[in-house]
Amino acid sequence: MSVFEGVLWTVHAVIACVAALGVVIARRPLRAAFALLVHIYALAVLYLQLHAHALGVFQLLVYAGAIVVLFVFVIMMIGPGTQLPSLHRRQGMIWRTLGGALLGLVMGALISIVLEDSRSWPDLGSKPSSLGTLEALAWELFERAWLPFELVSALLLVAVVGAMTIAGQRSLIGGKSSS
Repeated sequence: MSVFEGVLWTVHAVIACVAALGVVIARRPLRAAFALLVHIYALAVLYLQLHAHALGVFQLLVYAGAIVVLFVFVIMMIGPGTQLPSLHRRQGMIWRTLGGALLGLVMGALISIVLEDSRSWPDLGSKPSSLGTLEALAWELFERAWLPFELVSALLLVAVVGAMTIAGQRSLIGGKSSS
């Protein structure tokens, strides 16, 4: 790996982490969707650097081109200026502290698992020739991961139907009735 590739990798890894944090922290849904778009772009660059060209292109086409556009469409139907209701200051601090502690525990467990498992990882310089190809992706998707793939598609459908239902209820409550 050259110095330029290392710098490019580091910059996009930092962009991906900051954008992911922005998705979670953003109070306005449209800003969260934009942060998600930046995160997806950074992940696509990381995939391309790993020579997983199919995953990088799919990341841009499917997620940036379809999913984020769908999210923005749903946000616009609900209303881009909506914010999450704020809790009382003390109650909000308790929930944030508990959430932060839980996040710390989960991250600690994940880091320990990754460090323990990293000893058996192959060297990326000696990667198999099928890594990142369409054949390897298709095999993983349709042979090993068909059930999670279908569950995610059903989850996205339920999320869109729920958002449309909420948007319909808000327009009925806030709008004028024609009868």
